Amino acid sequence: MKKILNRQNFINIIVITIISLFLTRLSTNYPLVTDIDYDDVIFSLLLVFQYIIWLIICSMVFGNSITYHFVRTGLIVLQAAAFADLLDEFYDVKGLVSLTETLGEILGMFIITVGLIIYYKKNKEKIHHITALKNKYYQESIRDNMTGLYNQTYYYNYYKEISKDMNFISESNYLLVMDLDNFKNINDIHGHNTGDQIIRILGNAILSSVQNTQHLPFRYGGDEFIILFRSITLAEIKDIVENIKNNTSKVLQSRALNNGEYLEARFSIGITEQKNDDTGESLFKRGDKLMYAAKERGRNSIVTD
Repeated sequence: MKKILNRQNFINIIVITIISLFLTRLSTNYPLVTDIDYDDVIFSLLLVFQYIIWLIICSMVFGNSITYHFVRTGLIVLQAAAFADLLDEFYDVKGLVSLTETLGEILGMFIITVGLIIYYKKNKEKIHHITALKNKYYQESIRDNMTGLYNQTYYYNYYKEISKDMNFISESNYLLVMDLDNFKNINDIHGHNTGDQIIRILGNAILSSVQNTQHLPFRYGGDEFIILFRSITLAEIKDIVENIKNNTSKVLQSRALNNGEYLEARFSIGITEQKNDDTGESLFKRGDKLMYAAKERGRNSIVTD
């Protein structure tokens, strides 16, 4: 309330009142309009009050900055134009009052525009910094912090949006569900740090193997990864899987454990084709079931539907 009733806003209202009284005094020299359009009167009156409200809001937003003084001056000019328009509904005005209405709108908007340009130039770096931070936090919210892959939440949000696209529905799309074999044993025997390293290595291998930007890889959770493939064949997917295995194995074979042992990359994989009535959840559940079927068949294998 104190911000609204500050000295600057009182000065604004006083300035507007003086201009309004001056224009009223001028207009009384002209004949009254005999056929008053009260709809136009109400519209003009609302415009008068609107500029007073905008003056108060701008004083709260911009404070006592140079931008505020430009905006304030422009709004006062617009206020004068609006008041001249209001008087025009009652008096058949000409000359100065009529000119105030026409030029005031142009001049007022010009002054406000200059003020906003000054504000943008002075705050450009801050605006860009805020935008960059917003993008950074958004990316962090949709990505897994260990691998850089998209996370489970983004998978469901992305599938919900992409499934509305008729092109996506008409394509041959697949979901691959991949799980590391015996990962619990790796954690138990070699420690969680080693397990985390393997997760990162696999994440990098997936990123380097899935080059087509239409295909999106996700870390679903733990040692489980999924890849949503678009417009592709099963044979092409199996080639990509082979690349992932090879890239993972190369890194693992170059890094011996403390006891001189080398770990081997083994995966159980389920691949399911997307159906027209699929949701993100139904598609994942089907792929996950196929992945567990691969484990039951002896692990380190691929099962498709």
